[in-house]
Amino acid sequence: EWHNLGAFWNEYPPSDRHFFFSTKAKMDYYQARLSQGGFLYFGREDKGLDESLLSTYVAQTYKLPMVRGVRSINLATSVGAALYEGVRQAQIYKQW
Repeated sequence: EWHNLGAFWNEYPPSDRHFFFSTKAKMDYYQARLSQGGFLYFGREDKGLDESLLSTYVAQTYKLPMVRGVRSINLATSVGAALYEGVRQAQIYKQW
């Protein structure tokens, strides 16, 4: 557990191994290179991640594809899908 994001980033500075997930992202989650592990960031269901994070880490921000006009996938399902994608990539690239 970390007191705040700044304390966490002092220990694990942001790099290309930090992945941010948002409905506002342009890239789909399967484009993320998750096979070597890293850190996955998700916001609250009602608000999402802070806009400052999304604008700072655009190249590391991903979404789960959804049908237009349908509510967002719930947080637990989104986390599970992203985590499973990392496992799938690790299997393909033998990074276990």
